[in-house]
Amino acid sequence: MVAPSSLLARRADLSDAKRALLDKLLADAAAPAGALAIPRRAAAVPVPLSFSQQSLWFFHQLDPQSPLYHLPLALRLAGRLDPVALQRALDAIVVRHEIFRTRYVVVDESPRQEVDTPFVVTVRRIDFSTRPLIEHESAVRVLIDEECRRPFNLARDPLLRGLLVQTTASEHTLVLTTHHIAADGWSWVIFFRELVAGYAHASAATAPVPAALPLHYGDFALWQRQRLTGDTLPRELAYWRAQLAGAPLLLELPTDRPRPTIQTFRGAWEKRELSSRLTADLRAFSQSENATLFVTLLAAFNVLLHRCSGQTDLIIGTAVAGRTHVQLEELIGCFVNTLPLRCNLTGDPTFRELVAQVRATSLAALTHQELPFENLVAGLGPPRSPAYPPIVQVMFTLQDERVAPAPLAGLIVTRLATTTDTAKFDLSLMVSDTGAALIAILEYNCDLFDAGTAQRWLGHFETLLAGLVVNPARRVSEAPLLTAAERSHLLQTWNATATDYPRDATIPDLFARQVAQRPGAIAVECGPERVTYQELNDSADALARRLRLLGVGPDVPVALCLERSVPALVALLGILKAGGAYAALDPGYPAERLALMLGELRAPVVLTHTSLVAKLPASAAQVICLDEGEPMDPNP
Repeated sequence: MVAPSSLLARRADLSDAKRALLDKLLADAAAPAGALAIPRRAAAVPVPLSFSQQSLWFFHQLDPQSPLYHLPLALRLAGRLDPVALQRALDAIVVRHEIFRTRYVVVDESPRQEVDTPFVVTVRRIDFSTRPLIEHESAVRVLIDEECRRPFNLARDPLLRGLLVQTTASEHTLVLTTHHIAADGWSWVIFFRELVAGYAHASAATAPVPAALPLHYGDFALWQRQRLTGDTLPRELAYWRAQLAGAPLLLELPTDRPRPTIQTFRGAWEKRELSSRLTADLRAFSQSENATLFVTLLAAFNVLLHRCSGQTDLIIGTAVAGRTHVQLEELIGCFVNTLPLRCNLTGDPTFRELVAQVRATSLAALTHQELPFENLVAGLGPPRSPAYPPIVQVMFTLQDERVAPAPLAGLIVTRLATTTDTAKFDLSLMVSDTGAALIAILEYNCDLFDAGTAQRWLGHFETLLAGLVVNPARRVSEAPLLTAAERSHLLQTWNATATDYPRDATIPDLFARQVAQRPGAIAVECGPERVTYQELNDSADALARRLRLLGVGPDVPVALCLERSVPALVALLGILKAGGAYAALDPGYPAERLALMLGELRAPVVLTHTSLVAKLPASAAQVICLDEGEPMDPNP
């Protein structure tokens, strides 16, 4: 089969993901009739979970209260809303898509899908219209957050619920929540399109019968199980095993706190909007390199992580729609899959070279996207740690949001931000393309990173992008990372260490003034030991008197072989009070080096500790052990 000329002409404008999907669809169309068709299942056939569903079901059993895999959608509706029409539109979607009527039960110790009859979608209604306007925004935000986090019971609850908050006669907020086991991001696009059509017909009191779906999600789940029992699984595993051979198990970024021994999912996010000028430059650069915006941004993200971690072998995951068959395009369900994209920065390539590498890697991965990530992990069998997810700890996605939400039968619809305060990965960079600008959102694990770190890395990412697209022939190690303000702070502010001090006073004089001002204050703490200024001064004075009797004075060095301790401070101060100079000898040095240093130093005295005497080579110097308990002052 030959692709229509219009499709071929538009192919160059498609993203890598859509280009690969088009090629896949064309290849499927060229195959013998029914070769890759997904059949409808027989009514009596038990329906297993798909591989991605099984993973999600397993995580839900570990923590049923967690909102980690909730998928909320919040919409502000401006205009006169017909709540009855809205209810009918929602109910029609549930009738059409049996995934929302599916429960996940255990039969013979295995999870299974069971489809119920259609139900009326529960939409909680709250009226804030009588409350002061100033309270609306904060109160609605609290309700949205609570609704997003409210848990599901997968074996009992309907997997679509709603919350409708009325703030004025002409403004409502609609929150719809489902679980990832029933839907994905693409599903919300399908859902909203059907909601628009259903609401319009319900408002006009018309009831067109929508075309029947070619199949349901349960059909896909059964087909997927059967397909991956053939030669598909070993063939795909062979590709990924070769692609990821020798890859690092962990992308070790500099964290603000030590990694917990068990992975946590407390998350937050920071946002940064890139300028329209930079956005235009990125589009122009991508076109000139025959690459997509996705490839350019992913390559730059690799540079950022390389510069932050020092690693040259990186794996970043990305999400693909997973709808590789035309039959699945209009189906709501969990089809999304994770692809691990490996990037190698060994040899310090130019950014242009890196973009070409990432482009080739991404295209190859897209042709092998059919293998579910769960099967990839099981097939590769990497050593597992409860502290971090296997293979992929960092994600990158690019979302096309250049088309505004369609109006809902006269209502102006605005999508609102939602959060469940969770993070599935260490870091997830999500870039939204609004057309005029790119918006970068960095989601991070709160037990690893602080908000300030996320903000700073977003700034570094923007600076990198600006520098890389201007000079793509530059080596990635030379790409600018710091903003002008950060560079000034690092090179000037932090190095402005000059300070004024009394030029006519010695260190012992300055210390004596402090003793006179605060004799009883704590001067030093070392473990449980605490010494005041007066006590430290008295001990140093006693040592200084003893050293002077031994000939220590101007131009006379004293060797100091002590570990960090209070006696070490007493020795330093005592030597200075005696008028001498000190030379520090590290007790960890080899005996040969200590002998060489003592020989060149020709110090008459060595101050040390009894436990360190054996480390000192023989010399003419007098050895004084500060912990022997003998009086410091020979003439008290």
